[in-house]
Amino acid sequence: MTIATLDETIDEATRRFAGAFYTPKERADYAHTYMVQALGNDWKKRCLVWEPSAGTGNLTREYTFNNLILSTLSQDEVDVLVKHKVNDGAVVEKLDFLNADIPPSIHAELIFAKASGQPLVFFMNPPYAASGSSQGGGATKAGVSVTEVKTRMKAAGVGRASLNLYTQFMYR
Repeated sequence: MTIATLDETIDEATRRFAGAFYTPKERADYAHTYMVQALGNDWKKRCLVWEPSAGTGNLTREYTFNNLILSTLSQDEVDVLVKHKVNDGAVVEKLDFLNADIPPSIHAELIFAKASGQPLVFFMNPPYAASGSSQGGGATKAGVSVTEVKTRMKAAGVGRASLNLYTQFMYR
């Protein structure tokens, strides 16, 4: 399976339910331009960059990073990233960012970056799904936001924002 065809193989209903979003190249380029404005021209060299909802790497694959972590929910996406050497040299892991503990390989990168004073940048286009949101005919996404992070957010009194996967990513 190629990078170009992987996004097409995901059932549209499944994609919408999970909030999966393909980041077009133009949007990825804009995000990189914005990051240069915010962090300087050397941000990809001096920062540890983590894309926790990497999918097939649309946000990062056209760029070079000195220290990059790509994590995604799907093993198929991990396999494509590795097979096609997307951001070759990056740490690539299957990770349910909203439910699972950080794997040892990513944890080691975080510890090293902290010890060396390297800033951590979360560079992502997280899912936009929310429980109870409607799509056209009034179908709901009941249960999509039931995650470990939502539980933590509710305990902290965050409220309705905890229903959206996007805010859960930001909270984590």
